[in-house]
Amino acid sequence: MARRGKIRIYPQVFRKILEEYFGGSVEELSSIVNKSAFKEPEKTIETWVSEGGYATTTQIDELSRKLLIPPLFFYLNNPDFIPFRPKKYDHRIRQTHIPYTERRKIRRAEIIQMWLEDIYDFETSTDVLYGAVDNDPTVMAERLRKILKFDIEKQLRELENPDEIFEYLRSEIESSGIAVMRLPLDTKYLRGLAIHGQVPVIVVSSKDSPTAVLFTLIHELCHILKRKLDSGVEICRDFTVEQEKANETFCNRVAGRFLLPLDVAQREYEKHRGESIEEIVKSIAKDYKVSRDVVFLRLIELGISNREEYDRYVESFGEIEYRTGIRRSRNHARTKLRRYGFLIVSSIIDAVRERKLRREEAMWLLEIRKPEIFDDLSGVIYGIGV
Repeated sequence: MARRGKIRIYPQVFRKILEEYFGGSVEELSSIVNKSAFKEPEKTIETWVSEGGYATTTQIDELSRKLLIPPLFFYLNNPDFIPFRPKKYDHRIRQTHIPYTERRKIRRAEIIQMWLEDIYDFETSTDVLYGAVDNDPTVMAERLRKILKFDIEKQLRELENPDEIFEYLRSEIESSGIAVMRLPLDTKYLRGLAIHGQVPVIVVSSKDSPTAVLFTLIHELCHILKRKLDSGVEICRDFTVEQEKANETFCNRVAGRFLLPLDVAQREYEKHRGESIEEIVKSIAKDYKVSRDVVFLRLIELGISNREEYDRYVESFGEIEYRTGIRRSRNHARTKLRRYGFLIVSSIIDAVRERKLRREEAMWLLEIRKPEIFDDLSGVIYGIGV
């Protein structure tokens, strides 16, 4: 219904529209609309959500463009008339092809991060890690290796596989106050994300190959350190293509040089000189427990290989590396610990013990349905260890 050229906004209809076609907060929506259509976007949208109101046709057109929906939706007076969308997208990050299931995982990680900021005991500090930041990716990679006590030759001798290397690095990163989660993200759409704030959170995909997860971990750590305490979420998708954003390219180089420094790549190439480039890449990747992408890109930086050779490799063999996930376990408590990490799990259990958080809330945060699994998880943390 219109009044004096304006369209009435029904709060229950508007909430249904946002639930089905947006999923973000009022602040997030108000930040992406054209300010010329709204004098006070956040205040106006908040009012529409809570009590309704009237909108101009210009405002309706602007919201329709941002949400990618027909303007007709805003003329409806019954939320049941708003069509259900089986495949929902995350328009907050302007990545319209990310499925709803992945968006829900992102949102859960955000909720855990916000909860950590409320109850986390700031005894540890990320200040030491922030000291690694530098404009030169090689320098920053070297500093990070020192801070995280990651001696490549030593770790390769002591740790048997990429999963063990990941857990070692995760432990060092979490000891500095940055939480690390390993959620079952669909790597077709995203490889990882960084959630900024007082207690930063890194999320990597448990469906990715172990070597790819190592790269994602350091890549997202670089994002966290470059942004410091700014709030927000950064989504990272495909690391194998040339990135348009300078910051993405920088974090790629830091991660690659952290796992395989240029001088090491040069030295290993000399050892295998005379072999085909595919065989050289395969040997170095196996010896240093990194993905072949990391090796290829280091050789490209050194001028030994080129983009054409790399593109041929990706087309022929690249997908094979990303179809293997982490090993499954029948021990549900240990699986939860691997997924959410020691820092998050122990903080949640401590909060329940200290009555800062109800047991039911803790179980929801960790996606635990049976109370006995929560008890087992407490035993893993405080009893038998990991």
